[in-house]
Amino acid sequence: MPRNSNSNVALPSDADNTDYVLGTRSDWSDPEPQTVQQALEAIGGGHAGVTLISGVEPTVPATGQMWLDTSATGSAGSGILTVNTVTADLTLTTSHRFIRCDASAGPIVVTLPAAASNAGRKYCVKKIDSSANSVTIDGNASDTIDGDATAVIVSQYEEVSVVSDGSNWDIGS
Repeated sequence: MPRNSNSNVALPSDADNTDYVLGTRSDWSDPEPQTVQQALEAIGGGHAGVTLISGVEPTVPATGQMWLDTSATGSAGSGILTVNTVTADLTLTTSHRFIRCDASAGPIVVTLPAAASNAGRKYCVKKIDSSANSVTIDGNASDTIDGDATAVIVSQYEEVSVVSDGSNWDIGS
């Protein structure tokens, strides 16, 4: 069955040589893949756009690749994000991931690390209090955030997520 067929796709439990979304059983060398990494290697066949995800962070991900941090501390492991609650200014490090900001005592500035040395890294910053005080996310030195020097959060429960493109920071989800 061709990949663009309008026919019903059989479930993986079928014993025949049924096409799957990203490949066919016959495309896989024997023995069939037993792990996600083996399946990705078999499906991707080394083609551009297929990125293997590992628990070991690359120094700098290759162009077009993104490293998925599956650790509690930023160094590989459990898949639990590090959550920090802050009440004062903070400069982020590689051990931060999700930052809850309580600005009830005054405005907070969260400074990002250099985008150039953090390609692919993602941070989420959230304002958790209902005060009128703002939370400002500041790019490092001349780094920008979607073209601006800062991103400002003013409403309770508003969140801004940023990802480094290796030169600056992009707001994303």
